[in-house]
Amino acid sequence: MALLGVSMGLPLPPARDTQPQALSTPALEHVEVLRIHRDFGQARYLIALDGWVARTDLPQLAGLRLWWLDLARDDVRFPFEPWIHRAVEISYLDVSERRHTVTLRTDDLAFVFAVELDDSGQVRVHAPARTAQGSSARCEVRGARMLARRFLGVPTGVAEIRLRCRSPHGGSWRGVMVPTEHSCDKPVCGAG
Repeated sequence: MALLGVSMGLPLPPARDTQPQALSTPALEHVEVLRIHRDFGQARYLIALDGWVARTDLPQLAGLRLWWLDLARDDVRFPFEPWIHRAVEISYLDVSERRHTVTLRTDDLAFVFAVELDDSGQVRVHAPARTAQGSSARCEVRGARMLARRFLGVPTGVAEIRLRCRSPHGGSWRGVMVPTEHSCDKPVCGAG
């Protein structure tokens, strides 16, 4: 389990306001894995899923972090506010040296992104998705839009994540991320 942005014993850049060009270090190469748009809050703020690859003879996925991306400040990253953590639990799991997951838990649901360093050195993100025809598929995620669950008009969690997926034969398709159920002990679970 990676806590506070540390994985593999290599510290990730500090979780504070950070310019994108400062996200790489001599030991770690920064990779923007995914930008997540959302239907709540100011449009200038996106959610960034960032990854770091260890600069070693055998490249390894060193860690992941979900945080804000501010378009108006040249993509500066900065940590989520405490209210986000009250509505959504975020956890990271190092499955292997080349595969990690990030899970968003809210409203009795868990949304799991699998981030993998492939044999060519590219970082890719996958998620289970439901197609427009209702069938299930593995999505190589190219874009995402998070829709908020609301209680009295106030965002309280995640209702749905819409995905733009890369087709193995070229092109793209759209789907909705398939969450898994989980037990939730947060006061906001089930609200809305």
